[in-house]
Amino acid sequence: MIDGKLRIDFTEDGLVHEVKKSRGGDRATKMQVLYYLWYLKYEKGIVTSGVIHYPKEKRTVPVVLTEQAERDVEEVIDGVAETKILESPPEIEKPMTICAKCSYQDLCWG
Repeated sequence: MIDGKLRIDFTEDGLVHEVKKSRGGDRATKMQVLYYLWYLKYEKGIVTSGVIHYPKEKRTVPVVLTEQAERDVEEVIDGVAETKILESPPEIEKPMTICAKCSYQDLCWG
C-alpha cells in the first residue's frame, strides 16, 4: 500500500507487477497500471514501467508510461473529478457488459 491510495501487487527488478486472473477488462487493467506508474512518477519521483501477469494463460503484458499514456491517465483523472462533483450520478441507459460480474450491480440497476 502506497500513501493509502495504491495497492500494488508487487515490485521486482524496478518494475510494478499486477497479477490478474483473466483478461477481462484488459483496458481497465492497463489503465490501472498506468495510473500506478503516473502516480509514482509525479507524487514520488520514481520513473518505472510495469508488467501485467495472467498466470492461468502464462502470459505477461508490458506497460510503459508514454507521453500519450500520461495524457490518457490525466484525462481519466479529470473525468473522475468532474463526476465526483455532480449532484447525482450520470445517466446510463442500460448496464454495460462489465456490469454483469460487478458486486455493485444491484446498487446501480436494482
